[in-house]
Amino acid sequence: MRIAICDDDQQQCQEVKKYCQKYLLEKNEYQIFHKGEDLLKSLEEGNIFDLLFQDINMPGIDGIETTRRIRENNNKLYIIFMTSLMEYAMEGYQLSVNDFILKPMTAESFERAFERAKEALSGNIPILNIKTKNMGKSLPFDNILYIEAFGRKLEIVTRDGSYEIYGSLGDEEEQLIKFDFMRVHRSYLVNLNAIDRVFNKGLIMCNQDEIPVSKKRHQEVYDAYTELQFKKYK
Repeated sequence: MRIAICDDDQQQCQEVKKYCQKYLLEKNEYQIFHKGEDLLKSLEEGNIFDLLFQDINMPGIDGIETTRRIRENNNKLYIIFMTSLMEYAMEGYQLSVNDFILKPMTAESFERAFERAKEALSGNIPILNIKTKNMGKSLPFDNILYIEAFGRKLEIVTRDGSYEIYGSLGDEEEQLIKFDFMRVHRSYLVNLNAIDRVFNKGLIMCNQDEIPVSKKRHQEVYDAYTELQFKKYK
C-alpha cells in the first residue's frame, strides 16, 4: 500500500506512520509531506498513493484546499482527515473525504478508521466513483438505493442523499448487475437489497420512494426479490 501523510507537525506524522506499521503486516511505502503544496506537486509529477492522512490546519494551502484540488482530478485516493474540529466534517463530505480521525488521536480511533480504509482498498467493498458538477464522490454499492435516468442525466439516490451526473443507465447497469441490482423499468435501476416491498404496480424502497415496474418485468423483479429474501433468512 502506498501511504501519504500530510501534516506540518513532524511528531504527528511519525505517530501516524508508527500506527500504520503496527496494523499492516506487509511492507508499505510511506511519503511524508509538511505542506499541501508539496503533496500537490508530488501528485502532479505522477506519484500515486492509495491512502492519504490529511491534516486540516496547515500553513500555506490548508487541508481543505489541498483536498479540493486533489478531488478535481482524483476520486480514487482514499482520504482520511485528521482534525480536532468536527465542524470540518460537512465540508469534508462535500469534498468526498472518506473518513475522519479526531485529534488528539488514540490507538483505538486510528485502528477503526484504518480498518475501514483497508477493507475499502482491498476491493471487498465495491465502489462507484462519480463526478458531479461540483465534486467527485465514491459511493459504496450497498449505499446506493436506485438510479433514475432522465434524458442524458442520471440521479443516483443513496441512503445519505442524491447525486446528479451525466451518464448512461446501461453503463451503470453493466457495472452493478453483478451486485444485486436490477433494471425494473427503462428509467430505473434498483438495488434489490434496498427494496422494502413489491406491489402490483411497482415497489417501495427502504426510504419509502415508490418506483414503477414495467409490466413485462414485474414477475421477474418479484421472483428476484423473493429469492434474495429467501437467501438472507434461510
